[in-house]
Amino acid sequence: MSSYAFVVTLEIFTPSYLGTQLRYKSQDLVHAAYSSKWIARTESFKRSLKIFMLRTNTPIVFSGCGLFPLTLDTFTSIMKSAYSFFTIVRNFQNHDK
Repeated sequence: MSSYAFVVTLEIFTPSYLGTQLRYKSQDLVHAAYSSKWIARTESFKRSLKIFMLRTNTPIVFSGCGLFPLTLDTFTSIMKSAYSFFTIVRNFQNHDK
């Protein structure tokens, strides 16, 4: 039973961790674009870079079925809720005995 719980936890943790990493890396795109050597480039390149920087201001976020973001915060709340439900069910089982 413990190996099953570990595998299920790992199955939920993996996309949450990768979603968080994707969000952090996408937030670094603006800084990376600004740090490039854009001053000596053409005006069309500068316009394209400005549009790119405006588009990358909003971070990329994975979502589960379009309902919730897949981040470590979501993983933590799922695990807290699962543990709370588990303890409630366990308490009801102990009261019945």
